[in-house]
Amino acid sequence: MNRIYYLLSLLIFLNTINSLYQWENRILKCENANCSLQKTGEEFKPAVCEKDSNGKIACDIECDKADRDSVISKRPTDYRYCNRFYTYNAEKTSDGKYVIWRSGKCAEANITLSVHCAFAVYMV
Repeated sequence: MNRIYYLLSLLIFLNTINSLYQWENRILKCENANCSLQKTGEEFKPAVCEKDSNGKIACDIECDKADRDSVISKRPTDYRYCNRFYTYNAEKTSDGKYVIWRSGKCAEANITLSVHCAFAVYMV
């Protein structure tokens, strides 16, 4: 029984070691409600954004099939109306898309947000 437990533990460990992430950068640059998106190695293009009835703006950051994402910075860093988790954040929607949403005065701000998307890479 101990041998089976050991082998299963080893397989789980090796599977964890063999899965790595390829990180891709996204930059969302917004001037008020008009946003543009830059993917790694590409030029800025208009972002696909939707505004809900409460004024919350959500922009697709084109991280389809990513395992996760992470907001890494905002510029200007001292703009007090954009506070992560409260007036902006990145999230995965129910249809599997990753978006950055902004609300309140942050939705009207001139701000640039940088995000990393993590795509799993499996080693053989």
